[in-house]
Amino acid sequence: MSQQAYKRTVQDLLSQAETLRHTAPQQALERVQAALEIAKTKHYTNGMAECLLLKCELELQAQCFPQVIEIAREAIETLKAIDASYSSAFHRLMGLAYWKQGDFKNAVVHGQQALSLATASKDKKAKLLAHQNLAHIYIYLDDYDEALSHLHLALSLAQELGAQEQLAIMHNYIGLIHWNQGKDELAMPEFEASAKIAETFDFQRHLHTALHNLGNVYARRGELHSNPDDLQKALYFFEKSLKIEEALKDDNAIALSHNNIGNAHRLLGNRQKALEHYHMALILSEKIGAKYTRIDVLINLGLFHIEDGSWTTAHAYLTEALTLSESVQSNSQIVDILDALTQLYKSQGQFKEALETQERLNQVQRKIFNANADARLKKLQLAMQIERYMHERDALEAEL
Repeated sequence: MSQQAYKRTVQDLLSQAETLRHTAPQQALERVQAALEIAKTKHYTNGMAECLLLKCELELQAQCFPQVIEIAREAIETLKAIDASYSSAFHRLMGLAYWKQGDFKNAVVHGQQALSLATASKDKKAKLLAHQNLAHIYIYLDDYDEALSHLHLALSLAQELGAQEQLAIMHNYIGLIHWNQGKDELAMPEFEASAKIAETFDFQRHLHTALHNLGNVYARRGELHSNPDDLQKALYFFEKSLKIEEALKDDNAIALSHNNIGNAHRLLGNRQKALEHYHMALILSEKIGAKYTRIDVLINLGLFHIEDGSWTTAHAYLTEALTLSESVQSNSQIVDILDALTQLYKSQGQFKEALETQERLNQVQRKIFNANADARLKKLQLAMQIERYMHERDALEAEL
């Protein structure tokens, strides 16, 4: 096989793997492995690096995080001849794998290493991705200022490179941070910018996400201020997002949309439509095993029937939700359920049961408060450790 022929074969196999990665990941992995064997036989270093990168990405997609770390570390050690852009990508993927495992210290270390290598190689695309991944980590560390700093740097690079898909992603992430902070006036233009880019360039997955997020902004405003106009806008965005999700066959997103559409209809007083959408969400979430979504739908159905005075039906939905939420240890959802059950018992005049449920609710809330306080302390300690480590590493590099 000539040099051009085997290189072309490797690239063809990698191209097939890219096409299959979302629809048939196992077949994609088989093609990557076949390409890797050819690249190894012919000592095609860049081909080996590309194969190992895609293999890491597929393992990451399959949530096989130890394998990602092992492959990336081995690639960095064995492919010493590769340029800094490839090394940056392997460190970035290691950082992502550590982040997914909850090891934020190693995630930041490898994220920073990826950024340093990308900067050294003057690879702006690699630099953009490194900033994006560091933002993810800092969001989980509740350091929104640091996360926004990385996102705005990534946004500038995406604008410079004309990387439209990354622009859509960045605007959406920035919007989500503002939305989580309750800053709807800052979140909305970010989601609108993401939706506009996604619609212009036909990025359907990013479009449905941006539309759904816009729906969430209007839904929260509509509920807080009892504003039917905002609720109608929320409904418009949720329904538009739902059409795209149905075309993409994204069942989990479809279930979430039906649940949110049901909420909007309930707040608007469209009782029958709300019930129809709740039941569609319930059926679909059960079919795909989406437990957290199913719990939310059961809670909403419980509240719906409390409003109608259908106490027995409401109790059945809420007790089912409680059993399921306890099985997945979802304390935030348990709080919502116990609060609804307390209302239910009071409405029925069952004050003993209401008092017992309220006491249990207080216990769960104290547990959440203590857990959150402990988590905040641990995150603060971790952030200090990371900062100290980075200063020590910078000093050592300067000395060397």
